[in-house]
Amino acid sequence: MQQTVSYLGCAEHKRSGCRGRATIPVGGSLNMLKMTQPHNHPPDVNAEEKDAFVRELKNAVRSHSMEKVTLKKVYETVAEVYMRCCKYQSLGCRGRVILNLDTPNRVVFTQPHNHPKVSIFDKRSEEFSAQLKFACMSGINLPIKTIYDDLARVYPEVAKTKPFNSVECKPKRKRNMPRYIVDGFVFHVNITKGKPRMIYLRCMEYKRLGCHARAVIPSEGSIHDIRLNTPHNHPPDFAAEEKIIFMRIFKFIRNSLTGDLLITQDQVYKFVQMVKDKKLWKCYKSTCTAKCYTNDGKVVLRMGVIYFDRAHKYPKLIMNYYEYTIERTSFERTSWCCGLKKKLKCKARLVTFGSTVKVMNDNHTHEPKYYTIRDHVVSQVVNIIKHYYKWY
Repeated sequence: MQQTVSYLGCAEHKRSGCRGRATIPVGGSLNMLKMTQPHNHPPDVNAEEKDAFVRELKNAVRSHSMEKVTLKKVYETVAEVYMRCCKYQSLGCRGRVILNLDTPNRVVFTQPHNHPKVSIFDKRSEEFSAQLKFACMSGINLPIKTIYDDLARVYPEVAKTKPFNSVECKPKRKRNMPRYIVDGFVFHVNITKGKPRMIYLRCMEYKRLGCHARAVIPSEGSIHDIRLNTPHNHPPDFAAEEKIIFMRIFKFIRNSLTGDLLITQDQVYKFVQMVKDKKLWKCYKSTCTAKCYTNDGKVVLRMGVIYFDRAHKYPKLIMNYYEYTIERTSFERTSWCCGLKKKLKCKARLVTFGSTVKVMNDNHTHEPKYYTIRDHVVSQVVNIIKHYYKWY
């Protein structure tokens, strides 16, 4: 009488292309299993545990008691039964435990550990290091020494073995990510590559709204050279630039602990000292040299940067991305008018004398021209005087 045989295939056939094959008589035991084709991958020692976990997860989802519970809650409930060693990532320990409420011990070890038992002191030391790292990486505006002293009072026995000089904890710095705002859509730099160098942009709403809009711009190009490759899936937000400025100022104010702040339309200053009857303010960024003076709450003088384009017969003055041309000159001063005076009848005016720029009228009838400052353009730090100042 011919015996009926079952032909088996490896479960990793689709994922890893394994051609492992085996045969087993119908109703036979595992001892009667016969391999006909070898596997192309190493064995998985946790395969049985994974299969049991998936089986329990499916049964929990199908049960009537889980009808009004989210899938995440179901997963967390089942995952509490199947536990692994906390040294899984650091030491590669494959220790596994299954909680079985039917047994007296309630804990069943399915895989052994590859390291000795952790002492209480080691646990406290790990907690101390984790707390210190979290405090340093959270961006809290406190010196590292102060954070260390506060934790040393909570973990005195660990602080004796880990002095401050032996601790390496650097605050996390956010990566500089330039942003481009085009017609109410905000892009950030995704990658820069190619010859010539091209900057590939991605919509800021990629994670929140799943927008797959993409754009590209030459590394030396202006904002007008942006070419959209993929359209957006959401309407434009024309207040995006104001929101970005507001959040930048809000985060700085929230993180600042002491000191007076001067918040204007385009910058944030902190108080330095009194100079005669005026207050001296400097930019809150330590690397920036911008300054301004206030008198009775009004900005009367501030430091700024202007640019001169030397590539033309008649030089151009560039300030705040607006171009000015010479209107008239005298022995002491030079009057400048907007470069689009004739075309758009713009009435913006400047007067320069020495290292001072006096703004006579800054109400332009057009938008600024954003572009990259070229090599033939020279910069100069000047004092900027305005008759009035717009507050943010």
